Amino acid sequence: MFYYGLVFLFGFFGKYCQVKFGRSVKSVFDLLLYVLITGSIASVFFFIMSGFNIKTNIPTTIYSVIYAAIVVLVHFSSLLLYRELDVSSATVLSSTLTLVMTFVAGVLFLKESVGTFDILRCAIMIMASVLLHFPQSKNNKTGLHINIKGLFLVLVYTMISVSASVVANLYSKDERVFDSNSFFFLTNVFVVIFMLAAIVIVTKGNFSLIAHELKAFSAKGYILTSVSTVSSNLGSLVQILIFASGDGITLYTPIAGALGLISTGLVAVLLKERPKIIPLLLACASLFIGLL
Repeated sequence: MFYYGLVFLFGFFGKYCQVKFGRSVKSVFDLLLYVLITGSIASVFFFIMSGFNIKTNIPTTIYSVIYAAIVVLVHFSSLLLYRELDVSSATVLSSTLTLVMTFVAGVLFLKESVGTFDILRCAIMIMASVLLHFPQSKNNKTGLHINIKGLFLVLVYTMISVSASVVANLYSKDERVFDSNSFFFLTNVFVVIFMLAAIVIVTKGNFSLIAHELKAFSAKGYILTSVSTVSSNLGSLVQILIFASGDGITLYTPIAGALGLISTGLVAVLLKERPKIIPLLLACASLFIGLL
């Protein structure tokens, strides 16, 4: 339970800062710089957490390269998602798809079982997602509202997030690899390498332009990025510890998802949005059924 408490805490701070920054992004360079900064901070963080002792081999490196690519895609898709949808809608929709895809991934790739309660949870989550599309009444008529671009971004974000959980789960059970701190350090080193290459390509090697963009990046942006990064990486470390303790992704996902939905309501209030109470409650109920 202590680990799940940390998941809630890190998730709350990480999501708040991520949404705040995502809605202030003005260019592709901002996105690239955001991921570069997160990778740099995370590399230092995990280097310290490892006791300045990084270990690697071929399996660990391969996992790190794959996870680094996933991390980059998660950053981009999540920042774009929160620009397109409000926090409550984005979270409920992504939680619904994550639940369904997690069960599919758990059964097909990790040989985990799905029972009656799991099917019930999926049904409730789907109901919560449907209700999101009938949010307002005008002249006593309920209006159907579907944001196609938002739904597409939710689908992309969810597929990438589930793949991250699958890779983390496989890594935690692979006896050939080294400790998780080494894994995450290498992952973020590759993230930095990917972003440096992307920045050089986007700016066509114009280093004066790069220097100008670095100066134009606000102090608030650096602070939000730093807090989001530390929270995200601490959450990833706790996720590995949870998987290593014996919890599978079909158990972890419902609990972490419910905690994420609760933190989402708090984030929405802080951002002066109106939380979608009924869909959020249904989603929480669905995910907490996983504890039965």
